[in-house]
Amino acid sequence: MPKIPEKAALLDVRAYGKGIRWVASSMFYAKPLAGWGNEPRARAANFNDSAALFRPSGDLLLHLAARSSLYEEKGLARGLFATYYEPIPTQGPHELATFGMHNDWGFLTLPLLIHDTKSVSPEEAGLPLTASFSNGHTFMRDAWDGHTIVAINGGGEGLYGPGHLHGDLNSFILVHNRERLLVDPGHSCYRNLIHGLESSTQTHNTCTFLVEAETLGLQEDKAKATMLEQKSVLPRRVLVNGQPGEPIDRGNRRLLAEQNEVVSVVGSEVGTAYGAPIKRGSTGRFSRFWLMAGSNVLFVVDRIEATQPVTTVWNWLVNNRDGQAKVDSQPKCLTVRRNEAGMKLFHLGSAQLSHPVYGYVHDAYHVEPNQYGEGKPGSGLLYRWTETAPAVTRTVVHAIALDEAIGLDRWQLQQEGNSITLSNDEKQWTLIVQDEATYHLSLISGHGRRWDVVPQDTMYSLIRV
Repeated sequence: MPKIPEKAALLDVRAYGKGIRWVASSMFYAKPLAGWGNEPRARAANFNDSAALFRPSGDLLLHLAARSSLYEEKGLARGLFATYYEPIPTQGPHELATFGMHNDWGFLTLPLLIHDTKSVSPEEAGLPLTASFSNGHTFMRDAWDGHTIVAINGGGEGLYGPGHLHGDLNSFILVHNRERLLVDPGHSCYRNLIHGLESSTQTHNTCTFLVEAETLGLQEDKAKATMLEQKSVLPRRVLVNGQPGEPIDRGNRRLLAEQNEVVSVVGSEVGTAYGAPIKRGSTGRFSRFWLMAGSNVLFVVDRIEATQPVTTVWNWLVNNRDGQAKVDSQPKCLTVRRNEAGMKLFHLGSAQLSHPVYGYVHDAYHVEPNQYGEGKPGSGLLYRWTETAPAVTRTVVHAIALDEAIGLDRWQLQQEGNSITLSNDEKQWTLIVQDEATYHLSLISGHGRRWDVVPQDTMYSLIRV
């Protein structure tokens, strides 16, 4: 293979290298996916695209490993290749990478593989367990090889390429014991009629609002009422004097992304993405905070304000793509078990839980319809808590316990006023909502250690008390 350095200099690999930390944070694990054979397949937080299968192409990773001038980028790329390609040498090659969703490698992989680059893991590279990126993606982990991952599409900066968006701000993916319990639906084909639905806010783990529902009776009729969702179709950047214009503001703002010992907290404000009567400012907002304590406890705190009364709907998409989800629903608690992992999700508001809506969870995108990666009806179980009456303001907490499936029943919830405690025989965490309007929150361990989330100007801080 001839080396042409002057040609290589024209193709600056740094544009790809800048994204390698985001890629490393986005990757979950690799294991076989039901229906796709015995080959371990990569799972990742691939927001706005494939719900399950994604990894960078082998050629791209090895180009970075061979050509990047930065040690960390070279090592991370080589380490990702070692994790997601080398254990399966029989998997390829192929002619088209299909965006990495079909997990194969290309014809350049073998000659690039001879370059001597040391593999570096995210932990060795010093990547933080709680990491946020300019596109709004934020990740919380208990450890790099741990039990729990929370992947969030929350507050971010302006977008340089605002296409292919879903209405998924303040939505998140919840992984425990290498099982995706709450999932992103992904999509299967842009030209499917269902694409508008699978990319809409109501099919993600975030909130929608009903603005004309107070006179309706049946739950299914409420779902058809005038529903307020996020704006996910944004204008393209315009050319000004031959130069691209300013990035497009989607209306999402990061409030906090910090870790202190075993506690991680992320906050995001996205009211402007909905528009009136939910909008950013003194008269409207949708702010959400995620507080993760160790490997087993997650609190989700929502502060919602509107300029007129609205009915809030909390949407939760449970992963049932292979029919393995075992769900028990109570008026205020949703218990989900998948293989060796499970969660108990408690609703601490006044909303009512409806029967599941049979949604979709897709494995992989394809340019044509009715392909292998397209999810069937019921591959996602969409549960909705709907407020019984419209309101202008509310602060609602959801408490989530995570554990092995056999140990899930030991987790119990107790609430006394503004204090909410999740505990089992060994662990206990308490959330105290000190001030609803300002989001002053306290998180206290069973040993009495305390962390506070406190407002500071327009942002928030996590403080060990």
